[in-house]
Amino acid sequence: MKPRRVAVLATFILIAGCSWFRTHGIKLTMTNQSSAPIQNLEFDFPGGSFGITSLAPGASLERWFIPTATSNLKVIFKDPTGVHTIMLQTVSAKQSGEMTLRFVGNAKVMTELKPLSAH
Repeated sequence: MKPRRVAVLATFILIAGCSWFRTHGIKLTMTNQSSAPIQNLEFDFPGGSFGITSLAPGASLERWFIPTATSNLKVIFKDPTGVHTIMLQTVSAKQSGEMTLRFVGNAKVMTELKPLSAH
């Protein structure tokens, strides 16, 4: 076999092999579709949490998190109607996917979780 073909074949095998060992986790996109800022936002997941001070109307934010156990997701936030705690979907350890979290006003949060896999 020619050296160039060997190099191309080796590169292909390396790329295919690396995709097998991808990092588990969920890409979260939060969007404020309301007319007021979302304040003191806290997002809790199995294994951790994070927070932001404010999410302006029309603004979006992306975060990556890795669930370490099976449990519900939770979001705590303040809007013009008060402070709210909302339980979201259940996720499992090492689950992968994409989640959208849309704040639509009047303490309502719309969610969608597109799982890629759960191991």
